[in-house]
Amino acid sequence: MRKSAALVASLSLLALSNPRAAELPPQLGYSIALRNDHGVETQALSLPVGGDTRQLKLVGGVVEVTPPAKAGGISVIKLFADGKPGRLLHTARISRPDGQPVRVAYSLCGGQVGYQSPAPDKLDGCAAGAN
Repeated sequence: MRKSAALVASLSLLALSNPRAAELPPQLGYSIALRNDHGVETQALSLPVGGDTRQLKLVGGVVEVTPPAKAGGISVIKLFADGKPGRLLHTARISRPDGQPVRVAYSLCGGQVGYQSPAPDKLDGCAAGAN
């Protein structure tokens, strides 16, 4: 019992001595997959709620991820064509409960854009699966 009380007191003092730790915004995890004629590429990242937009350069496309402005808000994910700046192919607006990762899969197969959320656990290349 004494050890538990001492541990709680130590943790409380640690939290009080580092007030910035309590100020850090929660992180939201993202997993973005892109399937095309080159295969499947997946990238994962973690962004703070209220953080800046981040670009992921994937083989065949560029994905912009904007985290929500506040906890429980909406993330915006945009897919742009590779090699054609500014050519927007798809925009997704996704809301997830706190702590739940955002999993998105895009496919660029046969000239068509496909989108899935949540992304499947396994994503085959264009030749192996339908759009």
